[in-house]
Amino acid sequence: MFRLSIAIMLLSVLCSCNGGGGSKSQPFNHKLQITLTDPVGLGKDAPLLAGGQQARFSAVVTGVNGPFNISWNFGGGADNTTSSLAVAGTSTVDVPMKVISGQQDYTATATVTDAAGVSQTSAINYQLLGWNNSAPLIEDLTLSSSNLLTVTASDEDGDELSFSLRRGIDDKDLGPPDSVDGNVAVWDLSDELAPSPNDILANGNLSFGGFIATVTDEHGASTESEQLGGNFEAFPLEDDTLYAIASRRSAKVGNRVRIFVATGDTAQPFLYLNSCAVVVENDARLVPNSLDGGSFDDDGAADTPMDGVWADVAASSIFVDAGFGGFLEGTDLGDGTYYIPFHVTPFNGTPITANGLLFSFELEFRKPGTYHLGFLEHNVISRTYYSDSLDGPDHFWSDISNNHDYNTIVVE
Repeated sequence: MFRLSIAIMLLSVLCSCNGGGGSKSQPFNHKLQITLTDPVGLGKDAPLLAGGQQARFSAVVTGVNGPFNISWNFGGGADNTTSSLAVAGTSTVDVPMKVISGQQDYTATATVTDAAGVSQTSAINYQLLGWNNSAPLIEDLTLSSSNLLTVTASDEDGDELSFSLRRGIDDKDLGPPDSVDGNVAVWDLSDELAPSPNDILANGNLSFGGFIATVTDEHGASTESEQLGGNFEAFPLEDDTLYAIASRRSAKVGNRVRIFVATGDTAQPFLYLNSCAVVVENDARLVPNSLDGGSFDDDGAADTPMDGVWADVAASSIFVDAGFGGFLEGTDLGDGTYYIPFHVTPFNGTPITANGLLFSFELEFRKPGTYHLGFLEHNVISRTYYSDSLDGPDHFWSDISNNHDYNTIVVE
């Protein structure tokens, strides 16, 4: 009887705790909890975590009092961050891991706080490999017929890339690309690829010797290309032939292009350039004060230094002139072209078989179009000829057709 009374009393106590006016305890699966899972590397060393690469951390949150705010602390292996969930579930963050020199161990923690202000924390240990940055790769390097040099690169670490370009012969920096689209950089090398007349006369290599591209990632790792370009199909100066050579084959309205006039071996002794009438379309105009005797030296003086053919004739000085008594507009030929006569008179020289540069000048273009360089042989009087003395006979080149690869300029 006594045992029965004790059993009835215990049953009464249990009933009072779980029913009537007493408070209910929250089921276990409704309690706030957070559990970190093993992180996963997303870089080239995946699934391992490595310095300088992305990694993914995930936490499973359970509870009923959403929303849930999560604070992430990576123990120094990455910058701390936050995330949130509207309802219970899995929260994931992708973070760049710090660059480290060698393998290290870290502890990551994630603290979740619900709408009621209740917080729970989970921790997990992880290992971070030392930084193993890879240099970028140059996938392609091309030089188009329109003088556009294109570099296509890639980087397996996903780093941001920068590009540079230099000349091969003297390492001159050619500046940043004219355009960059992702990992593709483009330079317009129209000016750099303008053939030097000295190179043309030497029948070959351009003076800069080609281009070398360098691609650098945000950590300073870089890759250098092979040398590209540096040659063009030049031509020899044929005997008894006169040439007008454009230093650029393309230009824009308002641009200036230097024109070089050269001769192959003259058939007769040469001393005086009595007249050289250069023909071009009307919307090209001679740039004042751009005339330079012999090789171009950009010193602002037309008659010094003594070089080109005029050094070969051993002249003490030269007189260089263009147009008619300073009138530079030339003479309209009535067919959409005009001509400007040029004259070079040496002092104290000796007649020679001339070969090389006679003079150069600049043209400026007023309108788009295709401009052709040529010479005028005869227009009432002789227009393009030379002589071996002031009172000697006139001599003419057997070929002034100017038929070669650098006789045309396309202007946009």
